[in-house]
Amino acid sequence: MSGLLSELMRAGEWLRELPPDRDSALEQELSAYRRNVERLRDLLPAIHSALLAERARLESERARMTSAAAWARGSRQTL
Repeated sequence: MSGLLSELMRAGEWLRELPPDRDSALEQELSAYRRNVERLRDLLPAIHSALLAERARLESERARMTSAAAWARGSRQTL
């Protein structure tokens, strides 16, 4: 996420440095880019939340697997 945000910031700086007298084709491309970035901005919180939830699920699963492995090792020793 931080890499994506960094790239967007860099692109924004580059766009601000463009000369004000741009041709219409470039203006159209910039407008499309701006719309896409705005859509991405709207989606990022949901993506971030989903990634955090998945991380929590994976950490929980890892803890469960570690516990099961420890139990299996312990039960082999008692046999």
